[in-house]
Amino acid sequence: MLQSNSLKLIKPSQYLIANLDILGIQNKMLCSDPQKRSMYLSLLHDFIEEAKEGSEATMAVKAPLDIICFSDNIVVAYNTSNAKSTEDRINKCHYLILYVLCLQTLALARGFFLRGSIKFGELYIDNEINFTCGQGLVETYIEESKEAIYPRVITKDKELLKIIDNIKLQNGYVLKDIFMKDADEKSFLDFLQMFDIANDLEVHLELTKYNYENHLQQERNMDVKIQQKHDWFINYFNNFCDRNNLSEYKIELADSLNQFTNKEVICNG
Repeated sequence: MLQSNSLKLIKPSQYLIANLDILGIQNKMLCSDPQKRSMYLSLLHDFIEEAKEGSEATMAVKAPLDIICFSDNIVVAYNTSNAKSTEDRINKCHYLILYVLCLQTLALARGFFLRGSIKFGELYIDNEINFTCGQGLVETYIEESKEAIYPRVITKDKELLKIIDNIKLQNGYVLKDIFMKDADEKSFLDFLQMFDIANDLEVHLELTKYNYENHLQQERNMDVKIQQKHDWFINYFNNFCDRNNLSEYKIELADSLNQFTNKEVICNG
């Protein structure tokens, strides 16, 4: 039996934790076509590599973050004890939010949906052995798997909702109302507004519509739960088109649901 005096006790730190899951990987890896499996695996590898290493667009906010990737899961975490001041803590929390927004748009471009949860909580990370665990990680996993449900990144953390404000980017663009309240009252990241940054919104909308209708749509009718996830995305995407007076880019499906009707923003900044 292990003696307590021989065990080095680990004390977790307080982190802001984003626990993200890439939806649909199991079905893709069980595809009967070996060429498609290879393509899916390659796309997943490239996405995970960019999520882990960052990109030209995300390098400016990546430095204070820990990013752990395993299989089809990504954990993005910020150790709040490293903050030099209250203002610095809030700024770094915005860095994490911005990084997650970037990952959501990148995943969509690669043909993947992301689901996740963000909250403050206890976490321990050992990068040397690629180990992470803690109460906060478990809590975000439970929220991601049981409450996020759809391809959205949610938060139930009242402190996070209170401190997250508008984000002004280096090019002068301002991301506003970052968290929205869904029809089920859950707060989620409005990631599609990332399309606005480069002033080519219509290009992004047209490409997303094309990619969905020519690639992702084929997975929609695999079962009822998958259809619900797809229909949530369709309604969120169409809602975004309506908000920007670009209804011509909406995805139209005759039997799609119409559940995404609540546009109330709960974080006014």
